[in-house]
Amino acid sequence: MPAGMRVTLITFGTHGDVRPMVALAEGLARAGHTPVLVADPEFAPLVAGRGIEFAPLAGDIRATTARADMEALFTRGHNPAELSRMMARLAIEHSESWASQFLAAARGSAGVIASGLGFFIGLSIAQKLGIPAIAAGLQPVSPTSR
Repeated sequence: MPAGMRVTLITFGTHGDVRPMVALAEGLARAGHTPVLVADPEFAPLVAGRGIEFAPLAGDIRATTARADMEALFTRGHNPAELSRMMARLAIEHSESWASQFLAAARGSAGVIASGLGFFIGLSIAQKLGIPAIAAGLQPVSPTSR
């Protein structure tokens, strides 16, 4: 990657989704690039002073995960299929709004790195802009053999 490129990193989630993207963005900044992180507004202070531009994404991950149905899935756990369905519904619910926000943040970027619930929209935005995209899987998305 030539130095000095603007790269947009897109995610929506909790600290477990966002912090790895912040670390990646910091590495890009140290390498001379201009990273732009698109994430829940609560994470703006996390990137302050780290050489990372921040574009707040409409939504409130804390309010979303505090809903009784979502809370039950996280606390009683062990139903990945139901959790996946709920996260898919959440993504569908916000897809139009997120797409326009991701598109605005990615304009002028040399590429997109997308993870979490921002994955599919991020890849579509990169395709629309004619720029490369990388899917950053931060954890397995399907069962392993163990």
